[in-house]
Amino acid sequence: MSCESIKKYKLKRLFDILRSIIIIAGKLLILRIKQRFKILFLYTAILVLSIHFILVFFYALPVYAQNRLSFFSQVYVYPFFHQNWSLFAPVPDSNYQLIAVYENGLQKKDVFTEIVNKHQDNRFAGNGALVLAFSNSIHYFEKNVLLKNKLNGPITDDPYFSIIEHEVQNYLHHSEKISDQKIKIILLVENAKTGAKRVYFN
Repeated sequence: MSCESIKKYKLKRLFDILRSIIIIAGKLLILRIKQRFKILFLYTAILVLSIHFILVFFYALPVYAQNRLSFFSQVYVYPFFHQNWSLFAPVPDSNYQLIAVYENGLQKKDVFTEIVNKHQDNRFAGNGALVLAFSNSIHYFEKNVLLKNKLNGPITDDPYFSIIEHEVQNYLHHSEKISDQKIKIILLVENAKTGAKRVYFN
């Protein structure tokens, strides 16, 4: 073997070694980049999910507990994640106020709004059944009452309104221990679309 052939062989071996080193270094670099990308992706995902759940939490807070973050949560959550009634059922066509006026005429309270607020503040307190009972009773009374085109009652001898009266009496008896007072009931129904109001009372 001549000296020139030996030199060519050595150069070829050197290039092969260099090429192998470059390939190995490239694979190691790609592997490290992939690992770093995985870590970066993981941290980014955790950050994004944390921000998402924080904003949803502040969006779901009761009105009285809302703060500055509530504005940002409204901007983020409402357009994309807000669930209105139509997701499960038709949107209610009326808003209700069920006002109980005590015998002395000085004290009164909106029973229906109070129950709804209690239910929204604490979903585990068992007020859901009360909300359902009152809203169904008012709904059936409204759909069956004869005074469709009149603003005022009074309502007499109506079985559906009698159910509402009975429910109010029971609620006040259990929540405020009121049983011996005569309670006047005023039901205010407002059409959600037109704003038209109807008032019924006993």
